[in-house]
Amino acid sequence: MELNKFNRFLKIFIVVLTTILVISIIGLILVNQEEPLEINDCVKKGNICSADEIYKGVEVEIAVNDKTKQRFYVISNDEKEMTLMMNKNIAPKVDWHDNLINIYGPDIALIELSERTKSWDNISLISNFSYDDTGKILFETKCQGEIKEPNYDCSNTKIPARGYYGLKIINGELIQKANVVDNPLEDTLSTNMRARLVTVEEIDNLVVNNELPKWLLSNLNEKEGYWTLTSSIAMKNNYCQGALAIANVNKKPSIESLFVQSEYEEGFEIGIRPVITVNKK
Repeated sequence: MELNKFNRFLKIFIVVLTTILVISIIGLILVNQEEPLEINDCVKKGNICSADEIYKGVEVEIAVNDKTKQRFYVISNDEKEMTLMMNKNIAPKVDWHDNLINIYGPDIALIELSERTKSWDNISLISNFSYDDTGKILFETKCQGEIKEPNYDCSNTKIPARGYYGLKIINGELIQKANVVDNPLEDTLSTNMRARLVTVEEIDNLVVNNELPKWLLSNLNEKEGYWTLTSSIAMKNNYCQGALAIANVNKKPSIESLFVQSEYEEGFEIGIRPVITVNKK
């Protein structure tokens, strides 16, 4: 008799436990499931997302390969194409360059980005993109011209080269040109570029009423951020050690000048966030 009671209790216990496990699993699935997106008409072919719509945030979902979908924000567009930035970092903590100076460009960040996105088979290789580093241009304009601007401390002249020359991506091949005096170095860093980093110029174009869009901070905790392609001349001690990043400072998006090596930035965690260009369909 006692054995029958125990068996009944055991069956009830197993049923209850199984029910709890099933409910927990369903709950986890629902919690982790993103809300369905409301597709904005401006992402359709023939339409254009306005500056105001982009500022408020136009989010789209892209099947980067046959198994994975990622969400992106529109940062620029025309009737046929749109340039998108992922809504989260693809890697949390990455150096811009590994040698404390910015005259070689963001090689570490771009190589890591190439590796992280190489499986994005549905995203075409970048066919034709070039960028002249405006960190270098700003230094030469403001510190090496005849008129010195008072907002920039141009007294540090030990290393005349600040920033890198630039980069180009042709049919997925990334070629970056360093800014080494009398001997510019040009290196092929990757042959599989499907995504790139955002530029400061692209970020500037997002400003409305002197405010950056709040969605630039998507999925970032305070003092987290992501690199741009642009070097910086705003470091206090040495103009060849900085690069610009988008960072979450006091819950507001900010363009920050940070050391190119993340280990030297106390309290900051800077990663990489992919930018892609796709056809409107």
